[in-house]
Amino acid sequence: VNVPALVTGLALMGKATIVSCFCTIFIYSSEVFPTVIRTVGVGSCTFFGTVGSLLAPQVLLLGEFLISDKPGLVPFLTFGALCIIAAILTLYLPETLGTKLPDTIEEAIDQANQSHHKS
Repeated sequence: VNVPALVTGLALMGKATIVSCFCTIFIYSSEVFPTVIRTVGVGSCTFFGTVGSLLAPQVLLLGEFLISDKPGLVPFLTFGALCIIAAILTLYLPETLGTKLPDTIEEAIDQANQSHHKS
């Protein structure tokens, strides 16, 4: 097994997945926030995504600081755990297919209550 080629392939697949998820944030967040606060909601999602990309290199340094003989362990466990948590939390997001986009906060609350009562 050519390990360097496998690592490169997996890294490229991971990067492609991250980019597609980041694009999905823009689409989904524009659907889930009411019109009156849509720009603030999308901006907040973008902000937290940027904060995550700023903190990622620091996790690599943290791995070198905490476990000097195996510096890749801390980032591997940190990013893996965060991905699993994000995947589980995604299951709780509301479905927007076939629903009218809310214009006001009250409409968004009503839609959330209706979808909560259906499940």
